[in-house]
Amino acid sequence: MSIKRIHRKIFVINRLTKSALYEQKKVILGSLAKNKSNVTLCYLT
Repeated sequence: MSIKRIHRKIFVINRLTKSALYEQKKVILGSLAKNKSNVTLCYLT
């Protein structure tokens, strides 16, 4: 196995984990925003 191939594999894995983390962050932020609006609605009513 050549070093170039290893580097490419690491690069792909890094990219996959980065996009996965990004998706997770979006989901977490989305649920936080939902909770915030729910709390605001409860507070207003």
